[in-house]
Amino acid sequence: MEGSPVGNILINTLWYKIMFPLQNNCSVAIICSRSLVLVACRSLRGLVAYICACFPMISEHQAMHYLLLTNINLQEAVNLAIDEGHAQRSTPDQHSAYLAAATAAQHPDPGALANFLATFPPMDAPLKLDVLSEMLSRYCSSTVGSVRKAAVLSEGGSRVLSLILRDFQKDEGFVVRKVLAALRKYKEQIKVRCLLIPVLQYFHIVNNENI
Repeated sequence: MEGSPVGNILINTLWYKIMFPLQNNCSVAIICSRSLVLVACRSLRGLVAYICACFPMISEHQAMHYLLLTNINLQEAVNLAIDEGHAQRSTPDQHSAYLAAATAAQHPDPGALANFLATFPPMDAPLKLDVLSEMLSRYCSSTVGSVRKAAVLSEGGSRVLSLILRDFQKDEGFVVRKVLAALRKYKEQIKVRCLLIPVLQYFHIVNNENI
């Protein structure tokens, strides 16, 4: 299992890309901050649940404390808990810990994700995204057989989704225009400053010579 929320988010992003590929290309210029916060919170809950599953006497508050002390590094948090005398379960079960983490993170298929994470390399072994994606592809194809496709939306569901997409694109366009306008304004300010600096330096030199 990845030792940070960022790593967990990457794994889940690749999981969804492989298990539920988009039928149509969809590109966006921004990502809703509410969605990012939700994903980060779920990932953090998963890390807390993992520690609590490994140490039966540790509370969620203590688990969060260890994560904060180790800059949200799961392996270091586990080591810190051991160093402070917390006893792990008599029969450590990685699969159960991963299942608890996936369930707490509200993954749509906790069992399948736990099975994959149980075969994952050690937490201190970094992986490149292309290698991780290849591992996920092999695992998903061997366990699922074929990529599952989402059920076709009803007419009402399609209409609701279209309205949500339209509202998002409207908000996206507004934010993008504001950001581009701010960048243009900043660029003009920098340009003016660059033009004024030589002039100010010239007047400074002339004034010093006159004095």
